[in-house]
Amino acid sequence: MPVSRDTAMFACESFGAVTRQLQSLKTSLAGTLTAFEVMWSSFYTSVTGDGGPSAPLERGYPYYVIAEAEGADPDADAERFQGLLEQGMESGDIVDAVLPKSESERRSLWNVREEFDTALPAYLYDVSLPIRNMETYVSRLEKRLLEWREDAEWEVFGHIADGNLHIFVKPYDDGVNHETSDSIVYGCLEGLDGSISAEHGIGIEKKPWLGLSRTADELDLMRRLKHLLDPTGLLNPGKVVS
Repeated sequence: MPVSRDTAMFACESFGAVTRQLQSLKTSLAGTLTAFEVMWSSFYTSVTGDGGPSAPLERGYPYYVIAEAEGADPDADAERFQGLLEQGMESGDIVDAVLPKSESERRSLWNVREEFDTALPAYLYDVSLPIRNMETYVSRLEKRLLEWREDAEWEVFGHIADGNLHIFVKPYDDGVNHETSDSIVYGCLEGLDGSISAEHGIGIEKKPWLGLSRTADELDLMRRLKHLLDPTGLLNPGKVVS
């Protein structure tokens, strides 16, 4: 079991800076990097509003990252982790940062990522796509949501090393505009090698949109495999493909 844990929250001015820091930490921490959570400014601002967790860093930066590493040598691990953050600041990729001095301070950093009740209610999504296409996707999403309605709001965050983005879309109106919101969030993936689901599956709700991220041949193969393994339709009937 790991005996060290080093955590930091830092801010970046560009998505390029975020990805460079991800690559630096992945390369230099030699497999001990256990978390790299990215929060767009809209998410950070929303969750640290009234009633939410306090903001560890000043609001207004475009991107916020929580990075965490676990290892076997507390002293050496801490020195290496802090050294990489200092390099990021010297390069200009990291423009502000905070390192917790206690477990309670570490927990307060993670609360920003995990305690997002102040950002709800909203339509919730999880999509996946290559990191290289994420900036394009979010820009496209912002444009199309504002074209849909001037009062549209969105929050984006996720574990980008897994190609995963979570999205909240508002205003939430108890289903009245759910289909339109879905069509925008999923439609913006077109041409970006993405998927309408990152980790929460397809099920029933996403089934009508599966064709946006799977070709006709792929869907046909899924159906044939389903029929081969479950010819009488006993296993999870009606879900994903049928």
